[in-house]
Amino acid sequence: MTLALPAASHRRAALLVHALPKPDREWLLDSLAPRDRVEMEGLLDELRELDIPPDHALLKDVVEAAPQPAAMGAADRLERLSPSQVRLLVEVLRPEPARLVSTLLGLRAWPWRNEVALALGGVEASASTQAPALQQALCEVLWRRLQTGGEVKPAGGRGWGPLSRLLWKGMRR
Repeated sequence: MTLALPAASHRRAALLVHALPKPDREWLLDSLAPRDRVEMEGLLDELRELDIPPDHALLKDVVEAAPQPAAMGAADRLERLSPSQVRLLVEVLRPEPARLVSTLLGLRAWPWRNEVALALGGVEASASTQAPALQQALCEVLWRRLQTGGEVKPAGGRGWGPLSRLLWKGMRR
């Protein structure tokens, strides 16, 4: 007769589950497939029978070792604009040159692209041939403008709006 022992990874998982607070442990067990739940409950029963206390330091180690999500860039934030931010975006872009707006709309398949294009008189999105660094700079400047409430001022000079002037000023540094 051969005795099948749980894999070492299952035992490590049981130690982690054993260290969880009761509501979290119950939630996790409820989310397992029936066969996996029976196996995990058996391992947890074994830990209790052996009077092995929960090791909360294991949870800390797991959390610290987990990869941290990458910081969200300006383009990713622009991807997730709320309806009020989209309205502000329209006002920020209104004084800008059509070419700049067209370039911005062509950077991605923004979820708000059609709404903004229509609000600005049907401007067409153009596929961007700009350098990635310039695209990133455009998104960052635009995101900063949205964060400051837009501060929309009338366009001045040769058809340059506040955004295009700010972008140009940043490129000349």
